[in-house]
Amino acid sequence: MAFTPRLTKPEKGNKYYITKSKGGYSSAIQGSPTDKDCNVLANCVGYAYGRFNEIVGAGSCKYLAPTNAENFMQYKGNLETGMTPRVGACMVWQKGATLSGSDGAGHVAIVEKVISDTEVVTSESGWQASKPFWTQTRKKGTGNWGQASTYKFLGFIYNPSPDCQGTTPKPATPATPATPAQPTQVTATGKAKYLNRTVSGSYTVTAQSGLYLRDDAGKLKKALTLLPYGTVVRNYGYYSIVDGVKWLYIQTTIKGVTYTGFSSEEFLKK
Repeated sequence: MAFTPRLTKPEKGNKYYITKSKGGYSSAIQGSPTDKDCNVLANCVGYAYGRFNEIVGAGSCKYLAPTNAENFMQYKGNLETGMTPRVGACMVWQKGATLSGSDGAGHVAIVEKVISDTEVVTSESGWQASKPFWTQTRKKGTGNWGQASTYKFLGFIYNPSPDCQGTTPKPATPATPATPAQPTQVTATGKAKYLNRTVSGSYTVTAQSGLYLRDDAGKLKKALTLLPYGTVVRNYGYYSIVDGVKWLYIQTTIKGVTYTGFSSEEFLKK
């Protein structure tokens, strides 16, 4: 099948652009203003997350994660990336210098047409935008692909659909039998329910005996690892609340492994 570009707003009932709570596939938050037909709009994250997975056509949102736009690269998993455009790819821009959301959350867009290596047509949305969807012709220029100077282009995340000249990620096969390699990423299956930019920032574990990082919000959820006392973690504004306790969706790297999951705010100091 040939790639079919999306040049019009997603139709009513398209589950890739509707939250799970409303019967859709998306774990993204509702857009602002919230579109009556596709409630993850208006928001660049909700749109790009949905469109990328719509192109794959898996009947779920299995690729990427609805984090801050500028952090999409951190959630690419085994997906291929590069600096040359392909149809279906997700373009990622960082805003500011910190990648923390405190100086801007960045932007993402999806490549619908490749005119040349220096010119593309994208489909997009934006938080608090006057319209929930638009297409745009973007030229590479000095390398920022038409975005304002306060943004930095980080690259393309290539879509694994064969229609997008991509390949489905496959695990590496060792040349000789060996002990299974230590994973480089461990990510919770649970999704944060709320977003508040004022919550984002660095936190330090204050529990003397360590703090469990869990697969979802709640003290009975599976532990992914034990964070030692004094461990510094990063939150990008996402969290859930269980029994009146705020569980922060945090990330940290320990011995080369990047862990992402939930820990109780009671034992984290900002």
